[in-house]
Amino acid sequence: MISESTGSDVSKRADQLLKRLHVDAMPIKELSELRATYNQAYVEPLLEDAVTYRLGQLIELKVSSKLQMRLGGRVFPPVAAYVITGYDQSTFESQQENTYADDSIHIPEFPEAYKNRPVQYKTGELISAKLDPGFYYLVKPRYYLGHSWENRGLDLDSSGSFRLPADVLQAVVFAIIVEKGVSGREYKLIWVFEHTN
Repeated sequence: MISESTGSDVSKRADQLLKRLHVDAMPIKELSELRATYNQAYVEPLLEDAVTYRLGQLIELKVSSKLQMRLGGRVFPPVAAYVITGYDQSTFESQQENTYADDSIHIPEFPEAYKNRPVQYKTGELISAKLDPGFYYLVKPRYYLGHSWENRGLDLDSSGSFRLPADVLQAVVFAIIVEKGVSGREYKLIWVFEHTN
């Protein structure tokens, strides 16, 4: 973590470096590759942390716009979006790209990890999943049952809309998407839905 005494200097240097690299104009795949390259450079630890953190934020922002949930005329971006290196075929537990070999490699997939950011919905409300045409589903929207790795698929209609089951009061909904024509990059997006009356 960046200390406050050196944090602003490092942040400025990181911002200048990223501006010179024109990262705002880079596609997601190139940003991810740049982050991976810089993460392995071991140049200057504080600067490395600042650069990889900023690139991670930019990647999350860009990926978040590729699949959005719409409910009641409002658009809800995901509470989190991750570049993943793989996932378990039954639980969909995922490993983040560019992390160290400890517990931080796994994505937090339970509601407590995303406090104060749920999407409120009512029984039977139609939720529309709008996927950017330049992407496709590797794993169509699913949800976790309670606090377990047990999960269920959501029945998408022809327009990409679904309803959460009536007995589900809180759900972590997720999908894994891939950019068309780009191999080696998978993205897991997560939303928390909470039932309201």
